Amino acid sequence: MTFLLLIAASLDAGDVQTRAPARRKPDPGTAVISGRVIDAASGRPIDGAVVTLTVQSRFVIFFRAMERPRVSVMTRADGRFTFRNVAAGAHDLQAASPGYIAGVYGQRRPGGSARQVDVDPAEEVSVTIRLWRFGAIAGTIFDEAGEPVVGQEVRALRRVYAGGRYHLRIAGADWTDDRGSYRIGALQPDGYLVVPAITQRAVAASLTESSQAPVGTAIVRIGPTLHVIGVDSPVPPLQPGSNRLFIYPALFYAGALSAAQATTIAVSSGEERANVDFQFLPVPAARVSGRAFEALPGAHVVLRLYQAASTDVSDAIVAEAFSDANGAYMFPAVPAGDYLLKALSTTADDNRWASLGFSVGQRDVSNLDFVLRPGLRILGRVDVYGGSPLLARDMHVAIDAADGSVLDVQPAPVTPASRFTIDRLPAGSYVIRVGSVPPGWMVRSISHEGRDVTDTAFALSTDAEVTVTLTNRLTEVFGATRSAAGEPDPDAAVVVFPADRDAWLDVNSSRVRSVRPDRNGEFRVTGLPPGDYLIAAVPAEDMDAADPSIFAELARDAESVRLDEGVKKDVSLKTRAKARR
Repeated sequence: MTFLLLIAASLDAGDVQTRAPARRKPDPGTAVISGRVIDAASGRPIDGAVVTLTVQSRFVIFFRAMERPRVSVMTRADGRFTFRNVAAGAHDLQAASPGYIAGVYGQRRPGGSARQVDVDPAEEVSVTIRLWRFGAIAGTIFDEAGEPVVGQEVRALRRVYAGGRYHLRIAGADWTDDRGSYRIGALQPDGYLVVPAITQRAVAASLTESSQAPVGTAIVRIGPTLHVIGVDSPVPPLQPGSNRLFIYPALFYAGALSAAQATTIAVSSGEERANVDFQFLPVPAARVSGRAFEALPGAHVVLRLYQAASTDVSDAIVAEAFSDANGAYMFPAVPAGDYLLKALSTTADDNRWASLGFSVGQRDVSNLDFVLRPGLRILGRVDVYGGSPLLARDMHVAIDAADGSVLDVQPAPVTPASRFTIDRLPAGSYVIRVGSVPPGWMVRSISHEGRDVTDTAFALSTDAEVTVTLTNRLTEVFGATRSAAGEPDPDAAVVVFPADRDAWLDVNSSRVRSVRPDRNGEFRVTGLPPGDYLIAAVPAEDMDAADPSIFAELARDAESVRLDEGVKKDVSLKTRAKARR
């Protein structure tokens, strides 16, 4: 049936036939949605874009009604498209085209918020969907002799806000070819830091099947064992007259040791930034060795080394090593600096961990021993307040590291007995997140040791018990947005955020919401936890709820509202001028 729907919609759009058949008379009471897909930078129409309509109510096309289908058409040479026989209601409209970032109706910037298309019976609505082209960053890598570095991974990193501070996340990557050239494509317009992904991996030869090193690596004899280094990164040649190993350190563009000193490469829609080049220069390195105690039986210890000042970079591993059967390990080549060592011994049923900081200078670091600790558990239950027990069929509980670091921990489903378990955690500071709360309910509180930790970090040093309490007495804030001229402003974005400035640091908080009003400028936000809030309307292109720096600007003239359980508040908003960043 879906296949037939797609054919019918495409024929109705008039793209695929030179001689169009007679159109069926529109079904009474249905609407027409038409519009254009354009390049956001140039305003030119985009030919052949696929536009998809997803309904929130019922959709009727030719023969019968269906629940929440999706139907797609292609734009013509003038970028136009048409959907006929659309049932009244609110609908989602998306567009995609090769070379462009997929977009949705209402977006005023890449990744911005969407608006639904509201239609009444027998109404014809025209809309415009903007798409932004992908950008790219390109360059070349040479070694100290001016020769191209082949097969080196290069990453483009993008700043994101999490856990109360900015972090860097991998937005794209490429590997150098035989000329040492790379090109990182499919980048959305933004600013990026570029860095070669240099990770030294050391494996005792006793753990490998042979002492044959892969191409681009080196086998080094240290004491009674062999170590394979540079598995994923190039290794410079041994320096004449020196008994020390040399390596190529990871440097941000242009030659910066840290992200704070790096040059940001701004990429606009469709732009390719060329000549982002690197030269690898070798630096002396020291050996770091020790032993991990209390590893799990039959499990080797995986050790990863991070720069202490660069823990905001996802997967920015300086070096990786594997212990032998006795827990002994060695990093054969570590440049001078401050580091964080994380160790993990894991099996299918359990894990043990350790974390410690240390510094490397000109001398080797030996006897860096530590004891692995058992993984910790969070045991939880879900209670209800103001209602009878509920069946939380799809509800789950997740956990975030308070410092924003990436965790390899899956969300825990809530069982029919309203219990959940999150296990195999290292000690640290965490924030509990609750997902897929049943309709008509919201999180009232999350408590740990008698303290409310809703959207608040708590320290985990031993196994802990957590209680999630739900309530069906929902809060609601609603109203309308108006422009400076006093007209309804459907192009605004409404943001609700806590009045408490300390709560602004967590943009993933359930107390932060951003919504788009309907075509009449009306908005509605339900299920916010009780408390004091500020609410403001801004131009949609200015709104980025993932950046808390905007809250200080909005707080100056935002409306204050107090939300208690079961209380509804009506607020009228005037869209403010463009935010000053």
